[in-house]
Amino acid sequence: MRLRLRELIALSLSTYVLSVFAKVLYPGFYTDIIALYYRVVVPTHNGIPYHAYWLEYPAIPAILIWVSGNAPTAQMYLWTMAFLMSFFVVGTVFFLYRTCTEFGLDRGRILPFLIMAPSFLVMVFFNWDILALCFVSAAFYFAFKRKLRIAGLCLGLGLAAKAFPILLLPAFLKEGHSWTERIETGLAAVLGAAIPYLPFVILDFQSLVGVHESSYSTVYVEDSIWMLGRYFGLIQQDWIVLAVAWSLIFLAILHMTFSRHSLVLKSWVITAVAMLVYPSYPPQYNMWLLPMFVLYPAFGLIPFLVFDFLDTTIISYWFAADNPFQQWGIIWDISLIRIALLVALMIWVTYKSSKTIARTTKLENKIEPSPSLSSKSG
Repeated sequence: MRLRLRELIALSLSTYVLSVFAKVLYPGFYTDIIALYYRVVVPTHNGIPYHAYWLEYPAIPAILIWVSGNAPTAQMYLWTMAFLMSFFVVGTVFFLYRTCTEFGLDRGRILPFLIMAPSFLVMVFFNWDILALCFVSAAFYFAFKRKLRIAGLCLGLGLAAKAFPILLLPAFLKEGHSWTERIETGLAAVLGAAIPYLPFVILDFQSLVGVHESSYSTVYVEDSIWMLGRYFGLIQQDWIVLAVAWSLIFLAILHMTFSRHSLVLKSWVITAVAMLVYPSYPPQYNMWLLPMFVLYPAFGLIPFLVFDFLDTTIISYWFAADNPFQQWGIIWDISLIRIALLVALMIWVTYKSSKTIARTTKLENKIEPSPSLSSKSG
């Protein structure tokens, strides 16, 4: 399907508006966006984030919450937030489209793997994950253009929207042709992350540090493999859970960064491992993978849809279940099947990529003359 940019943007905004309407017009549909309004905006009369109240989200969502919090009613707050976030929806589609068209990828994948993806339909206006998707999509575009410093800046901005983009930075740094380029890319990432935080640093640095230390040292087990760990009593101490999770994430980053896989597949695997081993794996996290599903053509549509549809059923059953944390209840079952499918996708796509790399290496070895032949010809 050869859709043009304006058609894809129109379709994405239509999907986004439907998602917004479902949340605004149906008050029973929980979102983190409205929950934060009643939890922190109303009690503090829209005080400054981190300073007036504890907020577990990074700087860019904090800024959007504060700007939208000036609206006089809860509904106007939602509409204001929806308007501000719409620019990130357009930005995500724009950068994915440009990447596909300029580098010979199938731009038709943007429709089924992003715009019509179940997790996008349900979760795009649930949390602020779309902000990070926009910056990650931009980072891929500029990395493909060999503008790694701008890509690093985008990843830094992504960190100020959601934590996961910074996990991709080592893989992006590996794309650099020199240590100078890599250092400048890393500094650009630091700059991108620092700029949105600067007002909060100036106002109340101690509160900002305290909030983030608390957020990343707290273990909250939700819809993840750690449900089984806790159920069977394998690991009970929170610090050990975090140590194991971050060790596995670090190993995945190290292994994939120095592998011969493509940048997109490296990033997909790193993100997938982080989602799999971290204590909390709520349904909106699936959106993190969508740009990489678009840009990596080896992923088939049917396996993706099964995996992503199961993800969205978790949120559907969450508010209908008497106890969403019930052990071996329906949410547990769906979560574990979703995890198994993600593992299967990861094994399959890395195996397929490894076979391609092996064939390429074998061909290169055949083409290059052996040392003995070279010496004889000399």
